[in-house]
Amino acid sequence: MLIMLVDHVREHFFTHHHITDPMAIQETGSSLFFTRLLAHLCAPIFVFLTGLSVWLYSNPKDKPPRSATSFLLKRGFFLIVLEITLINFAWSASYHTLYLQVIWAIGISMICLAFLSKMPRVWIEILGFIIVFGHNVLTPITFENTEFGYNFWTVFHDRGYLVTNGFIDIRASYPVLPWIGVILLGYFTGPLYHHFIASAKRQRILMFLGFSTLTLLLILSGWNIYGETLPWEVQDSVLKTIASFLNYTKYPPSLHFLLFALGIGFLLLAYFEKMNSRFFQILKCTALLLCSFILSTSTFF
Repeated sequence: MLIMLVDHVREHFFTHHHITDPMAIQETGSSLFFTRLLAHLCAPIFVFLTGLSVWLYSNPKDKPPRSATSFLLKRGFFLIVLEITLINFAWSASYHTLYLQVIWAIGISMICLAFLSKMPRVWIEILGFIIVFGHNVLTPITFENTEFGYNFWTVFHDRGYLVTNGFIDIRASYPVLPWIGVILLGYFTGPLYHHFIASAKRQRILMFLGFSTLTLLLILSGWNIYGETLPWEVQDSVLKTIASFLNYTKYPPSLHFLLFALGIGFLLLAYFEKMNSRFFQILKCTALLLCSFILSTSTFF
């Protein structure tokens, strides 16, 4: 949440940098680039933890398992409505263009999980891995806006305008297919937080997952093997070369983008579980208050 806050106010502090993309390494200073890079952790970890949280909801402690279908459908549709009303208005105080962004993508992912969670857990794992590791194969597939399938493909894999020159323009900015894979993997990982699993064991597993994920990223990215639309290149300075190596595609999120964020996310989850400083307790209390407020506003669902 704090990292997202920094990212959402960066334009205020970097108004002297008139650029369209803070990840354009030839136009952007290192401070702006790495500030934006840090924010890349947010969406994948949020979506992954959404799936994990749904498993915890479906398997409450000392109670029989329960279906999460209704829970997911109501909240998924709630997020979509929130995206197309309050959030869009908050961006520009107008409705000239309706942007379908991250809240929309999470809502769609939750609706998909509402149905897919009924599958056996092993099939959820397989489908999640196929989507996350395989969606880059689909990159060459494109549709013209006059072709059948354009709207579907724009929503699920590409980004672009669904409606133009109408009463209101509609743009899908967050392709949802990779996020469906991430939420499925989060749901599959849910049992790691079962109360029967000791904290020390869970931390060891998370550390293993984190280092394994980042090692795989280094192999795939280091040799430009697979998983990224634009391969990295050696630049005229070490810092820019590092920036090129870390400049992963976000729309749709490439395999490298997801491995980078989730690998660090696993390590952070292991680290946070054993953190007990006063500062960290304040952060946790603040987060709990925010979550409680959000839940209280949607109790009618």
